[in-house]
Amino acid sequence: MVMMNVAHVLHARFDRLGILSDLKQAIELTEEALDYSPDMNVPLDFQLLCELLSHRYQRLRDIKDLDRSIVISRKLDSNELGKDLYESFKGGKNRNHLLEAIEELKNTIGRMPEGQPVATYQLSLSNALRDNLKLENSTSSDEWSYAIQLGKKAVSGLPQKHPNRVEALHSLAHIIEDSPFQSAEDEEAGLEYCEEALNLEAGPPLDRIRVAMHMFNSYKKMGNWKKARQAAEYFIYTLLDYHDVRAKINKLVGPGQLAKGKRSTKFDRQQELRDILEWLWTTAVQPVLAHLDLIKENLTDIPTRIWWVNSGLLGLAPLHAAGNSKQWASEYVVSTYTASIRSLQYAREKAHRHAILSDPTILVISMPTTAENKTPLTSEMEENVVKECMTIEPTILQTPTREAVLEAMPNHDFVHFACHGIANAEDPSSGGLLVGPAHEDKVQYITIEQLSNLSHERAQIAYLSACSTAENSSLKLLDEAIHTANAFQVMGFPHVIGTLWEASNRVAPKITKIFYETLMRDIKTGHVASDVVARSLWQALCVWRKEKPNDYLSWACFVHLGA
Repeated sequence: MVMMNVAHVLHARFDRLGILSDLKQAIELTEEALDYSPDMNVPLDFQLLCELLSHRYQRLRDIKDLDRSIVISRKLDSNELGKDLYESFKGGKNRNHLLEAIEELKNTIGRMPEGQPVATYQLSLSNALRDNLKLENSTSSDEWSYAIQLGKKAVSGLPQKHPNRVEALHSLAHIIEDSPFQSAEDEEAGLEYCEEALNLEAGPPLDRIRVAMHMFNSYKKMGNWKKARQAAEYFIYTLLDYHDVRAKINKLVGPGQLAKGKRSTKFDRQQELRDILEWLWTTAVQPVLAHLDLIKENLTDIPTRIWWVNSGLLGLAPLHAAGNSKQWASEYVVSTYTASIRSLQYAREKAHRHAILSDPTILVISMPTTAENKTPLTSEMEENVVKECMTIEPTILQTPTREAVLEAMPNHDFVHFACHGIANAEDPSSGGLLVGPAHEDKVQYITIEQLSNLSHERAQIAYLSACSTAENSSLKLLDEAIHTANAFQVMGFPHVIGTLWEASNRVAPKITKIFYETLMRDIKTGHVASDVVARSLWQALCVWRKEKPNDYLSWACFVHLGA
């Protein structure tokens, strides 16, 4: 009895505040209490468990929670069965579940006593009817009108601070927008419901993210760019909390970044990065992928590609590495970064004109030791990896001068740098790659400014196995994307592999090996040329993440930029 009382309190607090740990604890307490009465002798407690499992499915999308809730609901003839069946349809598109959900929800609403809150059931039913009408391509004005009226009843039946009110307003806007009978006035009314939803403080933040995305897309279609931009700004600055974003990003760039520190602090730094990756998944990446319908229950061998425009504070974040113990962005998409849509267009046009060859020429710049007592590197291991994987003997320049590198680059399709790199927050254009004879007193720099002034017509892939080559360390110039990897794109390389922070000297050769093995195999077997580079890095990072699941610092820094 005590455990169930505490579970009810935690459930009520979760409904009010949306704290996931409350939900988890409520489920554990309910399950423990029900262990003493496993034969459905306490139906109200089992019904609570169904509700809790459904809530957790909504947040974590673990299909096991939903399946278990449906099994219990069927045995209980629970009011939650219709909702769960509808959620199951959304997760797997089983039409039978949708039709059964509609009947169950109608029966539930019909048998509920007067005065009993029915708004959440009306919300699920209106959404289920909308999906069914869309599947049938229905042009019945009566059926569409009924779905809209149910949506309005759901909104009016939910208090201002109810956690489902944002979802109800957004769903009503969706039904109005999907109706084949909508007018311009109806469209405006739908957006007004969205505006109201954004101004509410109750409910999960993810619901308001979806509303902001809906408004952005709607206003973009209408050509109202001012309103579209306001919706985008709401998403970035209001919902994600600018100061919270900045505090987390500050841990990834600059002198105090998590990649730097004593060996004794590495475990704590790994845990901090893990927390940031989970936060990125929950607040930014998962809502975007869900909105694009890219989160699938049945994972494919090679997921869909996605391009992230890396400007602003979030442009400094490892969005490709976002995830938690149950889900990772890399399970659903192959990520690439671009400074702008124009940069992406340029890179793809260049990649189309110069398809990747099955026998490319490659230049390797290897700096096992560097002047000014820089840390020795495992660059000779990377030399050997490239030799093993390529069909043509690579040109290897060990500890070359800057002039030798700049002279050799235009004569090769691929360039691979295994050296030190720096990002300069005060003067970003002076950052770059460190080369030069090791015995000299001063190191030689190939700067971002120098690279940006070069042109390379036959350029295909630049692999920058060096520290911070894709790090935009100047927070004052967030939208400028001034970093070494971008300079190689400006030079003409449609594909660049870079790093967001200090690369691990131990791990870099292993990532390099998997990348080139996958790349050359896929080129020879006829995979789409424009995709093989991004997918080769994706494969390398997936393999390493599974091999070293807690070593986030070593793999999350590697990124693909370009086509």
